[in-house]
Amino acid sequence: MQPAGFRAEIASDIGGNYWSGYGWPNGHGGDFWIGSRDYSTGTPVPVDRGDASTGVLTSPVFIVGSNFVSFLMGGGRTTQERVELQILARDAAEALALARAPVTYTESPAPPGPAFVRQDGLWVTMFAGVSRQVGEVLERQAFLVTAYRGRTARVRVVDESSIAHINADDFTCADRVPPPPDPIPLWGFADLHSHPRSDLGFGGLFWGKPTGPIESLLSCPGPTHGGHLVLTGALGGIVQGVTGSQNASALVVDQMLEMNRSSNDIHDKQGFPSFKGWPYYDTTIHQQMHVDWIKRAWQGGLRVLFADVVNNRLLALGMGAEQLDDDAFQQEIAGIRELVQSQPWMQIANTPAQARQIIQQGRLAVVLGVELDQLELLLKSQLQKKTPK
Repeated sequence: MQPAGFRAEIASDIGGNYWSGYGWPNGHGGDFWIGSRDYSTGTPVPVDRGDASTGVLTSPVFIVGSNFVSFLMGGGRTTQERVELQILARDAAEALALARAPVTYTESPAPPGPAFVRQDGLWVTMFAGVSRQVGEVLERQAFLVTAYRGRTARVRVVDESSIAHINADDFTCADRVPPPPDPIPLWGFADLHSHPRSDLGFGGLFWGKPTGPIESLLSCPGPTHGGHLVLTGALGGIVQGVTGSQNASALVVDQMLEMNRSSNDIHDKQGFPSFKGWPYYDTTIHQQMHVDWIKRAWQGGLRVLFADVVNNRLLALGMGAEQLDDDAFQQEIAGIRELVQSQPWMQIANTPAQARQIIQQGRLAVVLGVELDQLELLLKSQLQKKTPK
């Protein structure tokens, strides 16, 4: 099982489905579940044809003999995607009376969506189950049917929406609602250390940024990044005093920060479209991340990304910028939030429970972190902002 639209997206977008045909748990019982999204037969994996299909699946008739009818449910969250329990009226008069009573939903208040036809001859819908949240994960729902013991009933799985679908499974009649299942195992892998907005720190040391079209990742101007990448102030004076060269500071920065380059060209400049020079695994003064590549990793199974704020005041001073850790913190946190909020497939997680929920929905959980030298100044600054004068 993979999130709705996943296969179609990776086929038409940038690719990266390294787990083709590999499923992950969504809380269903047994080997199969009922789903209205159209996965037609395909090779080597089913073809995802979307949510256009609609319809109704009706159970055999049964006699209510328990206090609860429970089931697992997921998918869309409107009245158009629902599980119904219908009661067979004894005659037309009772059917009319039953239809006048309100529908009992598993969620309160009632979910959004248009009113639906409740009566089908003598059959009347008395209960309706809807998903607690939009997503592929199935959660336990239950109807309290004690008042209808001994009555003839049936269950219907209904999808009346062409833009969403329904998942359902494990229909059970019992005097007690089954206990919640164990937490669903999470699928995927985690990147425990990344700096997606390091371009906003270090006084502007880095070339490139993780946002915008891929075509904007142009080749950099070379060793000094257009004249900016030069040690200035006291640091620059020390280097020039030792070497006696006006240009030495730029070369020191270039070789100090790019000395791990495997290329013969210490500072390879080539960006889009070849990306020969950067981003590269051993370059240290170019942005290494772009939203398209993060998305590709997500499509390949990335489910947790630790996004750390990072800065070095000494290097910032060398670049001629007075960028304190507090300044870098504010700018990078805002930049990470802006990046995440621009993409529907990822979300910031503030707690482990939020992270689990995001991952279960098939999205990328982004965890904010800090990698700064002057945490005491950062905390002091935050406390001063919160302390009334």
